[in-house]
Amino acid sequence: MHFGGFSSKIKYQFGYDFMDELGDSVFIENAKTRQRMYFSSQNRQSAAELDLSLETLDIETLKKQYKKLARKYHPDVNAGDKVCEEKFKQITTAYHDLMQKLQSSQK
Repeated sequence: MHFGGFSSKIKYQFGYDFMDELGDSVFIENAKTRQRMYFSSQNRQSAAELDLSLETLDIETLKKQYKKLARKYHPDVNAGDKVCEEKFKQITTAYHDLMQKLQSSQK
């Protein structure tokens, strides 16, 4: 059976995209093996919040980028700035989301 174009017909007729539910497949180079990981739309949004690319995502770059942004938006550095405080909360939740995804894939 051939289902070519089925998902695109659903997307254009009903405005629903299956890839938002399933996630994109992105190869991540591991030191020992080559792994295929699937990222949900929430994972893609988390990576965008941290200004990271999913193709080059690993634990070291995630930690480095989080520390850089946490120093920039930390409430102790920006006393009384509500925008920076909210950005810090978003960065922290995005970091925990992606870290959980990466650690679960390594098991």
